[in-house]
Order: sequence, then C-alpha cells, then structure tokens
Amino acid sequence: MLFFLALMQWSHMFFVHQTLQHAVREAGRQALVGQTNVGDVAHATVEAAARQILYNSSLGLLPSPNARVLFANRNTTNADFGGANATFTIRVEYRYGYHTPLVGFYNAIFGGNNNFNNGSNLIVSSTFVSEKYNDDFL
Repeated sequence: MLFFLALMQWSHMFFVHQTLQHAVREAGRQALVGQTNVGDVAHATVEAAARQILYNSSLGLLPSPNARVLFANRNTTNADFGGANATFTIRVEYRYGYHTPLVGFYNAIFGGNNNFNNGSNLIVSSTFVSEKYNDDFL
C-alpha cells in the first residue's frame, strides 16, 4: 500500500512539473510577441501580461507561497520584453512537499538530501529570443 501511495506521489509530482513547464512556455510565447492584452484585460507591461498568462495556465498552482516566479533578461530592466531582438528567461521555483514517507526516504538516500520530509524543489525555466525585425524588412 505504501508503495502504491509513493507511486501516486511521484505521478503527482511529475504532473505538477509538466503543468508548470507548460505555463512557463505559454507565458513566454505571450511575452515574445509583446502583447499586453490577455483576453479583454489590458495590462500596463508585457511582463504583467505574461505573468497573468502564467497564472492562468498553471491550473491553480500559481500564485502560491510555495513558488517564486522570476522574469529576467539580458539587461537590468525589463524594457525589452517582447521587443525586437529580446532575450529573456522565465523561471519558476516551486517547493513540492512530500505526502508519503517512502518518497522522502528515496530522496534522502539517492538524492543527497538528509531531511526525509523536506520535499523537493521543482525548477522550470525557459529562455526565449525574438528575432530582429524592423519596418525596412516589410
């Protein structure tokens, strides 16, 4: 029975990881084109619009006190989010707590984590690069 619960725990952890990865990719696609509208709502910045897409696509996992969402680019500001030749990264760090002791034991033995009930950090990150474009091209 404990093995079955551990299998369900691993499956749920995989589902959470894949859901967060999908949400990060959707947010990146939104930011890549520079759109500030999400449905009927207009946001002040491209980052705010991408953050809303991230939250909408995460199936309720975000926003969460267990998660940290980072938007970064090659500059010190987010002015080039969605602009020509923009390079940016969206990263989500999600703290996933274990529900069964078997998964915690496995992580402690094989994962190098000495805390049996600490959980795992699920880290999802994607980097996007938009093409250079200008009016002369058209």
